[in-house]
Amino acid sequence: APVAASALARKLAEEEEQGRRVMPGIAHFAGQMMPGVLHHLDIFPPSYARQMRMIDLWLEDVAGLPHHNDWRIIASPGHTPESLCLYNAFTRELLCGDTLITLEHGSPILRVGTNGSSRRQLEDTLRLLRSLDVLYLYPGHGRPILAKNPLSTVSIAF
Repeated sequence: APVAASALARKLAEEEEQGRRVMPGIAHFAGQMMPGVLHHLDIFPPSYARQMRMIDLWLEDVAGLPHHNDWRIIASPGHTPESLCLYNAFTRELLCGDTLITLEHGSPILRVGTNGSSRRQLEDTLRLLRSLDVLYLYPGHGRPILAKNPLSTVSIAF
């Protein structure tokens, strides 16, 4: 299957390659000692330049998903700068990946990553997602939610 990523990830990779975005020395050392492990724990930001070589398809904000015209790509910075969601207005489904998570017996949470997201950026993302007509919410972690307004009870977790 082709691997897709936000077009913003390409820009971040180019900045990284030009030395404008440098990973802290300890993160680089730890990444060499335990490759792939630390990024799953969200301790350090990802190395975009290295991951860019694996991408087959770059997804632009508000564009349609290639070969699936009913789905729209929505940039949703917060957990990471390049986070995105997929939205289908006809079926009213929102695939939100790590942008939102659900916890056992709790409301969905807009999750902050290690990228230094601002509260304003997270509030903007939440406002955008709440403007969508969603019945089915599918987070990357936790249980899916079927509700009339599943985003109405979302809180921001710092």
